[in-house]
Amino acid sequence: MCLRLAKVFSFKIKSFKSSEKKILIGLLSILTILVAITFLTHRNSKRVIASAEKVDRSQEIKYHIEQVLTEITGIETGVRGYVITGDIQYLKPNNDATADIYAHLSNLSLLVQDDSLMASRVEELTDLADQQIDVSRNIIFARTSSGDAEAVEMIKSGEGKILMDQIRAQTASMLWTEDKKLKEEKAENQNSIRNFNWSFDGLILKIAISVLIVFFVLRFYFRMRRNAEEELKENKELLQRIIDNTTAVIFIKDLEGRYMLVNNRYEKLFCVSQEEVKGKTDYDFFSKEIADVVRLDDMEVIRNNKLIEFEESVPSNGAMRNYISIKFPLHDEHNKPYAVCGMATDITERKEIENLLRLRNHEILDLFNNAPCGYHSINRDGTVIEMNQTELNWLGYSREEIIGIKNIRELINFESAIIFNTLFPELVSGQTESILGVQVTMKRKNGTEFLVEVNAIAVYDEEGNFRHTRSSTFDVTHRRQAEAIIFQN
Repeated sequence: MCLRLAKVFSFKIKSFKSSEKKILIGLLSILTILVAITFLTHRNSKRVIASAEKVDRSQEIKYHIEQVLTEITGIETGVRGYVITGDIQYLKPNNDATADIYAHLSNLSLLVQDDSLMASRVEELTDLADQQIDVSRNIIFARTSSGDAEAVEMIKSGEGKILMDQIRAQTASMLWTEDKKLKEEKAENQNSIRNFNWSFDGLILKIAISVLIVFFVLRFYFRMRRNAEEELKENKELLQRIIDNTTAVIFIKDLEGRYMLVNNRYEKLFCVSQEEVKGKTDYDFFSKEIADVVRLDDMEVIRNNKLIEFEESVPSNGAMRNYISIKFPLHDEHNKPYAVCGMATDITERKEIENLLRLRNHEILDLFNNAPCGYHSINRDGTVIEMNQTELNWLGYSREEIIGIKNIRELINFESAIIFNTLFPELVSGQTESILGVQVTMKRKNGTEFLVEVNAIAVYDEEGNFRHTRSSTFDVTHRRQAEAIIFQN
């Protein structure tokens, strides 16, 4: 293909005069050098970007390491505060902190996935974090179920301190490694910037030379001007044909809102001709309320001097139609806006479909929230991430008090918590994908209890990792009472 183009181009050069050949050959030589320098500059700019991305990644890795250490320290501090005071307020941040820890660790795993050594360190840090969180949970459970004596003994055992020392040592080692890498990457970045500056300076110099050469080519340009004007006229006619045959509404108004041009689509929709529209404004065709809105949109385009998209409603053939209007300023040779051009697409049918979908979504949400059975979802920590209104009503809580706040263990009694702690790990590990017909006792906000039957299935991601559960609950209190009556009789 390139050889063919070269032959065609060589033939064209032969048809030029001698002086034109010299100018063209000189211009081609300059352009070749300019392309080479541009390529070198582009390559150096990519190196600058790549080195900057490395620096950003190292800084982000440091940030996540520091945040993991901070969050784990916060959990340990909260647990100790709870053990000493018995004040549950110390434990409120723990759920969020646990989620943040795993989020930071997940981000770290993604950032260092190409670094086997750092990836193994992240895995070690994850194991240590898991162990520390488990220790904290055990202490909390001991303080809640047995009092402070057992919890204090667990703290005195030093298991938590040993884990924290290991975590601090691990994070310190990782931070030292990243600091060293960051220093090297910054040096690489500075070197890339210097190389880019050299190539960029060369590019600017070459552009300046090219500008001088272009000055001498202007004579040839003026010879071709007449042909260009004729071609421009043909292109203008072609553009007008395209504008007139497009399905979009196209119009141009001056800064005072007077129409300068409309296409055929506009004429057909609003039953006006090009001659009737010119020099008139929207106030001549629409009501004041509609014209005011359209005028305000035009003024915003002029004021901001940029392309803006609007949704406008205007009457057409006696019915209101909805349009997506893309409006942008037109500039004169001094780069000053002199008109507003608009292209509007009818979206009335799409809006009707969107409204129907919105209604359907509302109906589905209403069905979900007011179903005759309860529904909730929990994450791998047991935190409730979704619950329908039926179950919220049973429990006497508002959505804000439950979602992302309460752990499912807080909503069931002690015996049911034992059952939950036995069965839930099987869902998380994938050992079983569903648990059906399990009866547990739930606790209302006012302290009363009621019996429910739970059916739960686990949801996993594409890699088989546990994401959350989908659990339906059925209040079987009345059924149990009826069974008891039947049994007595």
